[in-house]
Amino acid sequence: MNTYMITEKQNVQSIRNGFCINAASLKDAKTKATKSHVFYGTVLTIEENGTLIAYKKDGVWNDM
Repeated sequence: MNTYMITEKQNVQSIRNGFCINAASLKDAKTKATKSHVFYGTVLTIEENGTLIAYKKDGVWNDM
């Protein structure tokens, strides 16, 4: 299991508190992040060990 930080932001460069999850893979982390998405027009980011590894903008996931 890996620990990922999920954050919902106004844009990719914004700073905001997120929450940690444990997931078996990045795919599982993306699924959990998508299910936690609350606001329309925001960006979801996933970080691992403080490094941005993926973000979802306009409904599409982009891996770094």
